[in-house]
Amino acid sequence: TNFLVENNELTDTTSLGINIVDCPSAFVNKNSLHQVSAQMNTGIQLRNSGPQVTQNRVLGSSGLEAGIVVVDCVSGADVSTRLALDHNTVTKASFGAVLVFSSDPVVRFNELANGFVGVVVEGLDTILPKEPLIFGNNIRGNQSFAVGRQPVGVAAATSSGGGILGSALAGGANFISGNNGEPGADLTVQGTVDQRFDVSTPQIDSVDAILSSTGTAVAGAGAP
Repeated sequence: TNFLVENNELTDTTSLGINIVDCPSAFVNKNSLHQVSAQMNTGIQLRNSGPQVTQNRVLGSSGLEAGIVVVDCVSGADVSTRLALDHNTVTKASFGAVLVFSSDPVVRFNELANGFVGVVVEGLDTILPKEPLIFGNNIRGNQSFAVGRQPVGVAAATSSGGGILGSALAGGANFISGNNGEPGADLTVQGTVDQRFDVSTPQIDSVDAILSSTGTAVAGAGAP
Protein backbone atom coordinates (compact mmCIF):
# COMPACT_ATOMS: atom_id res chain seq x y z
CA THR A 1 0.00 0.00 0.00
CA ASN A 2 1.35 3.42 -0.96
CA PHE A 3 1.36 6.38 1.40
CA LEU A 4 0.76 9.60 -0.52
CA VAL A 5 1.37 13.16 0.68
CA GLU A 6 0.43 15.37 -2.23
CA ASN A 7 -0.78 18.85 -3.22
CA ASN A 8 -0.60 20.39 0.25
CA GLU A 9 0.34 23.94 1.10
CA LEU A 10 1.98 24.40 4.48
CA THR A 11 2.74 27.83 5.86
CA ASP A 12 4.42 28.80 9.14
CA THR A 13 4.83 25.35 10.68
CA THR A 14 6.79 25.72 13.91
CA SER A 15 9.31 22.91 13.39
CA LEU A 16 8.83 20.19 10.75
CA GLY A 17 6.67 20.60 7.71
CA ILE A 18 6.36 16.95 6.56
CA ASN A 19 7.92 14.12 8.57
CA ILE A 20 7.88 10.53 7.24
CA VAL A 21 9.31 7.69 9.38
CA ASP A 22 9.66 3.95 8.57
CA CYS A 23 7.49 4.09 5.48
CA PRO A 24 9.06 2.35 2.45
CA SER A 25 6.14 3.27 0.19
CA ALA A 26 5.92 7.01 0.81
CA PHE A 27 5.36 9.38 -2.11
CA VAL A 28 5.78 13.05 -1.20
CA ASN A 29 4.77 15.00 -4.28
CA LYS A 30 3.78 18.52 -5.35
CA ASN A 31 3.67 20.10 -1.90
CA SER A 32 4.47 23.74 -1.19
CA LEU A 33 6.10 24.74 2.08
CA HIS A 34 6.95 28.33 2.81
CA GLN A 35 7.24 30.84 5.59
CA VAL A 36 5.41 34.05 6.22
CA SER A 37 6.25 34.84 9.83
CA ALA A 38 6.90 31.74 11.95
CA GLN A 39 10.04 29.58 12.04
CA MET A 40 10.05 26.30 10.09
CA ASN A 41 13.31 24.48 10.86
CA THR A 42 12.92 21.69 8.29
CA GLY A 43 10.68 21.43 5.26
CA ILE A 44 10.54 17.68 4.49
CA GLN A 45 12.23 14.89 6.44
CA LEU A 46 12.32 11.16 5.68
CA ARG A 47 13.82 8.51 7.94
CA ASN A 48 14.09 4.93 6.67
CA SER A 49 11.51 5.77 4.03
CA GLY A 50 11.04 6.19 0.28
CA PRO A 51 10.83 5.91 -2.62
CA GLN A 52 9.96 9.34 -4.01
CA VAL A 53 10.09 13.04 -3.14
CA THR A 54 9.18 14.97 -6.28
CA GLN A 55 8.04 18.39 -7.49
CA ASN A 56 7.96 19.98 -4.04
CA ARG A 57 8.75 23.60 -3.25
CA VAL A 58 10.44 24.49 0.04
CA LEU A 59 10.91 28.24 0.05
CA GLY A 60 12.73 29.63 3.05
CA SER A 61 13.26 32.97 4.67
CA SER A 62 15.06 33.75 7.94
CA GLY A 63 14.06 30.60 9.87
CA LEU A 64 14.41 27.68 7.46
CA GLU A 65 17.47 25.58 8.31
CA ALA A 66 17.05 22.52 6.05
CA GLY A 67 14.92 21.98 2.98
CA ILE A 68 14.85 18.19 2.51
CA VAL A 69 16.50 15.83 5.01
CA VAL A 70 16.99 12.08 4.45
CA VAL A 71 18.24 9.81 7.24
CA ASP A 72 18.90 6.05 7.01
CA CYS A 73 17.22 5.79 3.60
CA VAL A 74 19.23 2.97 2.02
CA SER A 75 18.29 1.11 -1.14
CA GLY A 76 17.76 -2.64 -1.22
CA ALA A 77 18.72 -5.15 -3.88
CA ASP A 78 15.95 -3.83 -6.15
CA VAL A 79 16.98 -0.49 -7.66
CA SER A 80 13.35 0.66 -7.48
CA THR A 81 13.74 0.92 -3.69
CA ARG A 82 16.25 3.74 -4.03
CA LEU A 83 14.91 7.04 -2.76
CA ALA A 84 14.62 9.65 -5.53
CA LEU A 85 14.69 13.38 -4.80
CA ASP A 86 13.49 14.60 -8.16
CA HIS A 87 12.49 18.02 -9.57
CA ASN A 88 12.26 19.83 -6.22
CA THR A 89 13.02 23.50 -5.58
CA VAL A 90 14.64 24.55 -2.30
CA THR A 91 15.73 28.12 -1.64
CA LYS A 92 17.24 30.10 1.23
CA ALA A 93 17.96 27.23 3.64
CA SER A 94 20.40 28.54 6.25
CA PHE A 95 22.09 25.14 6.80
CA GLY A 96 21.52 23.02 3.70
CA ALA A 97 18.99 22.66 0.91
CA VAL A 98 19.35 18.85 0.96
CA LEU A 99 20.88 16.94 3.88
CA VAL A 100 21.86 13.30 3.32
CA PHE A 101 22.76 11.23 6.38
CA SER A 102 23.66 7.52 6.04
CA SER A 103 21.60 7.31 2.85
CA ASP A 104 22.08 6.70 -0.87
CA PRO A 105 19.37 8.69 -2.66
CA VAL A 106 19.36 9.76 -6.27
CA VAL A 107 19.33 13.57 -6.18
CA ARG A 108 18.36 14.65 -9.69
CA PHE A 109 16.96 17.65 -11.56
CA ASN A 110 16.50 19.86 -8.49
CA GLU A 111 16.95 23.61 -8.07
CA LEU A 112 18.98 24.23 -4.88
CA ALA A 113 19.75 27.90 -4.56
CA ASN A 114 20.58 30.90 -2.42
CA GLY A 115 21.11 29.09 0.87
CA PHE A 116 24.22 28.00 2.77
CA VAL A 117 25.20 24.53 1.42
CA GLY A 118 23.44 22.95 -1.55
CA VAL A 119 23.80 19.26 -0.59
CA VAL A 120 25.35 18.08 2.70
CA VAL A 121 26.56 14.44 2.77
CA GLU A 122 27.52 12.68 6.00
CA GLY A 123 27.72 9.28 7.66
CA LEU A 124 28.25 6.92 4.72
CA ASP A 125 30.49 4.52 6.69
CA THR A 126 27.86 1.89 7.33
CA ILE A 127 26.43 1.80 3.80
CA LEU A 128 29.47 1.91 1.51
CA PRO A 129 29.90 1.17 -1.34
CA LYS A 130 26.42 2.67 -1.65
CA GLU A 131 26.42 6.46 -1.77
CA PRO A 132 24.33 9.31 -3.19
CA LEU A 133 24.13 9.95 -6.93
CA ILE A 134 23.79 13.67 -7.65
CA PHE A 135 23.12 14.68 -11.26
CA GLY A 136 21.22 17.09 -13.48
CA ASN A 137 20.77 19.69 -10.75
CA ASN A 138 21.12 23.46 -10.69
CA ILE A 139 23.07 24.23 -7.51
CA ARG A 140 23.83 27.92 -7.47
CA GLY A 141 24.23 31.04 -5.42
CA ASN A 142 24.90 29.28 -2.10
CA GLN A 143 27.12 30.94 0.50
CA SER A 144 29.22 27.82 1.04
CA PHE A 145 29.80 24.70 -1.07
CA ALA A 146 27.42 23.32 -3.66
CA VAL A 147 28.06 19.80 -2.31
CA GLY A 148 30.12 18.98 0.76
CA ARG A 149 30.50 17.99 4.35
CA GLN A 150 28.71 19.53 7.29
CA PRO A 151 29.87 23.08 7.92
CA VAL A 152 32.75 23.69 10.31
CA GLY A 153 31.66 23.65 13.95
CA VAL A 154 28.88 21.09 13.46
CA ALA A 155 29.44 17.61 14.92
CA ALA A 156 30.06 15.27 12.00
CA ALA A 157 29.43 11.57 11.56
CA THR A 158 32.42 9.24 11.29
CA SER A 159 32.51 9.48 7.52
CA SER A 160 32.38 13.04 6.27
CA GLY A 161 31.55 13.88 2.68
CA GLY A 162 30.97 11.63 -0.31
CA GLY A 163 28.67 11.37 -3.29
CA ILE A 164 29.08 10.85 -7.03
CA LEU A 165 28.40 13.98 -9.07
CA GLY A 166 27.29 13.97 -12.67
CA SER A 167 26.71 11.16 -15.12
CA ALA A 168 28.05 10.05 -18.45
CA LEU A 169 24.48 10.02 -19.74
CA ALA A 170 23.18 12.96 -21.76
CA GLY A 171 21.80 15.66 -19.46
CA GLY A 172 23.46 14.15 -16.41
CA ALA A 173 25.82 17.01 -15.56
CA ASN A 174 25.14 19.39 -12.68
CA PHE A 175 25.20 23.14 -13.22
CA ILE A 176 27.25 24.38 -10.26
CA SER A 177 27.71 28.12 -10.28
CA GLY A 178 28.26 31.04 -7.94
CA ASN A 179 28.76 29.01 -4.76
CA ASN A 180 31.27 29.69 -1.97
CA GLY A 181 31.94 33.17 -3.29
CA GLU A 182 33.18 31.88 -6.65
CA PRO A 183 32.00 33.60 -9.83
CA GLY A 184 30.74 31.52 -12.72
CA ALA A 185 30.34 27.81 -13.30
CA ASP A 186 32.57 25.04 -11.94
CA LEU A 187 33.49 22.88 -14.94
CA THR A 188 35.70 20.40 -13.08
CA VAL A 189 35.62 16.73 -14.10
CA GLN A 190 37.83 14.77 -11.72
CA GLY A 191 38.30 11.51 -9.84
CA THR A 192 37.14 7.92 -10.06
CA VAL A 193 34.48 6.15 -8.04
CA ASP A 194 36.59 4.65 -5.24
CA GLN A 195 34.86 5.74 -1.99
CA ARG A 196 37.82 7.92 -1.02
CA PHE A 197 36.02 11.32 -0.95
CA ASP A 198 39.19 13.12 -2.00
CA VAL A 199 37.87 15.33 -4.79
CA SER A 200 37.44 19.02 -3.98
CA THR A 201 37.17 22.25 -5.95
CA PRO A 202 36.51 25.86 -4.93
CA GLN A 203 32.75 25.07 -5.06
CA ILE A 204 32.71 21.35 -4.10
CA ASP A 205 34.09 19.76 -0.93
CA SER A 206 35.19 16.13 -0.37
CA VAL A 207 33.16 14.11 -2.86
CA ASP A 208 33.99 10.76 -4.43
CA ALA A 209 34.08 11.78 -8.08
CA ILE A 210 32.84 14.41 -10.54
CA LEU A 211 31.96 12.53 -13.72
CA SER A 212 30.60 15.46 -15.73
CA SER A 213 29.81 19.16 -15.45
CA THR A 214 28.15 21.89 -17.48
CA GLY A 215 28.40 25.64 -17.85
CA THR A 216 24.74 25.99 -18.79
CA ALA A 217 21.77 25.87 -16.42
CA VAL A 218 19.82 22.60 -16.63
CA ALA A 219 16.52 23.33 -18.36
CA GLY A 220 13.52 22.02 -16.48
CA ALA A 221 15.29 21.40 -13.19
CA GLY A 222 13.30 22.22 -10.08
CA ALA A 223 9.59 22.06 -9.36
CA PRO A 224 7.42 22.91 -12.39
